[in-house]
Amino acid sequence: MARVRNLLITLALTGCPAESPVTPEPEPTQGAEEARSFASIEEATAALESGDQAAAIFLAEQVHDPDTSDEDVVEALAGLQAAPQVAAARWGLDRASGNSPVHNRIRIHAMRMLGATGSEEAVEPLASVVDDSRSHILIRRLAVESLGQLRSESALPVLLRALYIADRENPAMRMNDAAALALLQLGEVAVQPLLEILDAEPEGAHDDILTLTEAYVGQVLTANSAVEMNPREVRMGEALYVLGALGDPRAAPRLVELSADEDSHVSLGAMMAAARLVPTPPETFGLVDAAIQDADRPAYERAQLLALMVRLPDNRAVSVCQRIAEGGDELPLRYQATNFFWLLATATEAGRFSSAEDIPMNDSLEALASLSERCNDLACYRDMLDPGDHVAFEKASAMLIRVGDQEPETIDRFFGALRTGEIMVRRQATQAIDRLLVTPTQAQADALRHLTDTLEVAEAGRASWHAVQSELRIVVERVAGRVQ
Repeated sequence: MARVRNLLITLALTGCPAESPVTPEPEPTQGAEEARSFASIEEATAALESGDQAAAIFLAEQVHDPDTSDEDVVEALAGLQAAPQVAAARWGLDRASGNSPVHNRIRIHAMRMLGATGSEEAVEPLASVVDDSRSHILIRRLAVESLGQLRSESALPVLLRALYIADRENPAMRMNDAAALALLQLGEVAVQPLLEILDAEPEGAHDDILTLTEAYVGQVLTANSAVEMNPREVRMGEALYVLGALGDPRAAPRLVELSADEDSHVSLGAMMAAARLVPTPPETFGLVDAAIQDADRPAYERAQLLALMVRLPDNRAVSVCQRIAEGGDELPLRYQATNFFWLLATATEAGRFSSAEDIPMNDSLEALASLSERCNDLACYRDMLDPGDHVAFEKASAMLIRVGDQEPETIDRFFGALRTGEIMVRRQATQAIDRLLVTPTQAQADALRHLTDTLEVAEAGRASWHAVQSELRIVVERVAGRVQ
């Protein structure tokens, strides 16, 4: 029976034909002996890490054996991460029927293993976890992350749903950011479905998403009736964000059209998405400028739009900032415009401007003004790119983006800045890499991914990494998608 069981396990793990159990059993092979020769899960794990594939059969058998304790299943699945197998992971998920801590640990190891397999067969069990409302939202989130690793087009429907899933007890707990990254990992196949979601077309094709959106809005309004929110705004907001992150120019016509939407939240989301397309639609700057001048827009939206404008590849942003800084708007917007002017101005432009008397010139603003008066040329801005001085680094980054400095040496310096522990510097470097690395080589895309993977392992749990992790991961996928 041991021989038959080993053969069945081998078949499940490898897909290779097993011998019929009704034929006379030959003497056990050396491989079968090795699969049964480990004294413990710990010993088998060490052997597998050393390259002994027979240990994988032993560890999988521990997962499959109903007599194995839950704790030992956790250890066996952890050991199998070195040789991920769909069958063993599914056995683990089948076993973890409750929500106890140990069952959740089984799920975590099983889902990580499924993501690491790269197998199409891993999609269905992971999708089942995502759609299981009884599971904790963090477990479902991990399933989404593992689906992203697979990069399988068949995962597209469940990842689109995941944009709109919230915890049934706490609607603030969602996995939309994890779903957005996973959709980026799928790439251009997500563009057309997302455009369809914007308009809920064709009729009936996205009823599951409409239901999820209405349920989420209902949860939020039940918790706080003062919140202003509607299902259309939520549905379109998530789709717009991912379309912007994907950066695919096929979305441009619809994003430009929605920039004039009557719902200010939708129009803001559309403009923010359009600004991230490569290339940016030429109409975007004018649309953003007009929206900033719209006095009926909430002040916080106008502030967001001004921040968006300075990231656009358009030299007119400096004059717009000067116009607002010297105009009659409320002090907070004029202060923001003054800050952005000094961030973007050359020495020549700085010589034609002076801050209004009521603008509080703090140390940071004074430093930006001083730096602006120093440079008019590319070499000066490159020399200013010092990660040890975050104000100078911010100024230099903004100017290098403005002039479009795509030299490999400049890109390498921004890569190096990601290794610092300063959040502001990392954010500026991430933005610069996204804006400047428009036509990357495969080597550059690979180097950015490797650097990000290395930092994630080295700095897991640190606030300075958590603050930039999500956006950097998005930029990694954006850059990879631009390689010709």
